[in-house]
Amino acid sequence: MRLTIVRHAEALPKEEDPARGLSPRGREQARSTAAKLAELGAAPAQILHSDKARARQTAEQIAEALGARARLRQVDWLSPEAPVQPAVERIAAAPDELMLVGHLPFVDRLLGELLQPVARIPDTPPRRATRRRGTEVDARRGEPRLRSTSAQLLDSHDDLASRISVGGTSRWTGSFPAAGAAVLRSEDGAWALSQFVTPD
Repeated sequence: MRLTIVRHAEALPKEEDPARGLSPRGREQARSTAAKLAELGAAPAQILHSDKARARQTAEQIAEALGARARLRQVDWLSPEAPVQPAVERIAAAPDELMLVGHLPFVDRLLGELLQPVARIPDTPPRRATRRRGTEVDARRGEPRLRSTSAQLLDSHDDLASRISVGGTSRWTGSFPAAGAAVLRSEDGAWALSQFVTPD
């Protein structure tokens, strides 16, 4: 099963829009992430979002790009401060591919909860990054490492180490950017982070 967790795109400040709908830049971010998810073959049976305008509008942009507008549904357990356990239970019961569009800190906490029991990598020393003219350098190999990625397949220990801790029970230690999307896959009940999409 595939699960995609999306943080809403950039919203207008409350002074400009009390409902905090998407800004023009936020709409561009949502369209960019949607296009990349479409390229990855995302085909969720449902796209669930919170009752906030910024999450709903982000979900609408993604649904339109995926041809899945009819699959949109608002739920009350994706709010910013919602507990994650109800979401974990609903995800476990979902029969088909699912996409969730929510907020910080909820999406960070949910991803950490899903990866916590199962996402393990070998006990290798954490990579010590040094800086050289604005580029992070892997101190173990002396090779440049990009600080951001779009639709990058996380298929090596180094890539995983940049997002979850090394050794023991791994945890998500990053933070979703606006319109960021984490793509997870489950095998035998174990979730693994396979791709992370950013709009830029």
